[in-house]
Amino acid sequence: MISSATHDGAATQSRSHDRLRILVMSPGLPYPPIWGFGIRVNQFLRLLARVHDVTLLTYEEPDEAEKVTAVRQLGVDVQTVPRPK
Repeated sequence: MISSATHDGAATQSRSHDRLRILVMSPGLPYPPIWGFGIRVNQFLRLLARVHDVTLLTYEEPDEAEKVTAVRQLGVDVQTVPRPK
């Protein structure tokens, strides 16, 4: 818990249940982060997941199970939809 003083000196508490639930939608998995868009989304997810509950909704190709696992290791809930043909 983080405590901070208000203008009248009273302490306020910031609790862990104040985490935001954030949905990030991406046209593809941002892994491996080796190109501009992937690097940006990967870093967004990594940093947001430290303090919020983050879900990534993205398309998945049949051979991308390892990529999904890697993004989940960032602390992100990954929900995928098969990419339309």
